[in-house]
Amino acid sequence: MTLRLGDLQELADEIRHLVDAGLPLEQTLSAAGAGRGDRLKEVATTIENRLQQGESLENILQDPSLRVPRMLAAAVSAGIHSGNLELTTELMGDYAADVVQLRTRLLQAAAYPFTIVGVASALIMLVVQHFLEAYRDSLQQMRLTVTPILATFLEWNYRAPWWVLLLPLLMVGVFFFWFISGRAGSLSFRGPERLLLLIPGVAALIRDLQNYTVTRMLSLLTGRGVGLPEALILAGSVSGRRSYEQGCGEMAALIRSGTLPDSKDSAMINASGKLPPLLRTGLKQVSLDENRMKHRLQAIADFYRQRFDRNMLWVKLIMPVAMFIVVAGTCTLGYALLVFWPVTELYHRLGELGVN
Repeated sequence: MTLRLGDLQELADEIRHLVDAGLPLEQTLSAAGAGRGDRLKEVATTIENRLQQGESLENILQDPSLRVPRMLAAAVSAGIHSGNLELTTELMGDYAADVVQLRTRLLQAAAYPFTIVGVASALIMLVVQHFLEAYRDSLQQMRLTVTPILATFLEWNYRAPWWVLLLPLLMVGVFFFWFISGRAGSLSFRGPERLLLLIPGVAALIRDLQNYTVTRMLSLLTGRGVGLPEALILAGSVSGRRSYEQGCGEMAALIRSGTLPDSKDSAMINASGKLPPLLRTGLKQVSLDENRMKHRLQAIADFYRQRFDRNMLWVKLIMPVAMFIVVAGTCTLGYALLVFWPVTELYHRLGELGVN
């Protein structure tokens, strides 16, 4: 049974609350998941049973059959290695909550424009379609000719009247996509959810959220005494972005071999180039100074978080207006074109007959 984004958020929150309270997961997780939906209850019960059998939480969450997103498994692994499981799972729960909030904002922004599309489709089916058919019959009765483009459109409309259903079918397809993109695996935006990145402003939002996540996790791990190479690997796996994961892994390997983050080595430059710009600069400036690194990483994480919150406000305030203008304007233009274009052409032809 596939987890949804809300399930993932609740699962991360439950693990965090239980660990923070000092309660054993192998005895309390299923009870904590009760009343949260069948999907979450099933996963929580499975995890609890396997914990009772002696398996580690880290290995359980990495089992593909459980269908727990890799990012949550990586966050748990980071928490176990740092001894701070409640904070790493809280970070992942917050990440899921941010994605849920973003999806909610986008749905709210699209609700009214989609209503306009539905009304426009109904008008075309009930009014315009009959008008175009009557218009074609009138032209044939009066033996009038129109421009080739209009004549081709009228003939196509007569032979394929089902075209008016394309808009409603498109709306159904969009809502179906919205449903499947709400699965927990959409955290990394690597599947069909990548289509959401085509919406203006969303790609920047997701990028800032991923920048914040990788930097905040790196700050958390290094602040808890985890070595920079290991912290880089764990933070990269939580980021949800392939380039960050690859860059963190390459940089960790180079640091282990004795190369410093501020080195001019081409391999280090290439590896660091795959990281967020501010993170890349911060690592070069502080090198391996743990105290400076801790404060610098926290400041960078705060910057990305603040920029994400500002962009989220843009989505909330601007996107509904922008979508209304685009969708409503397109529907109005299309409706007017379907009605007034044939009428104008008819008057033009009748005027030519009157002059002759």
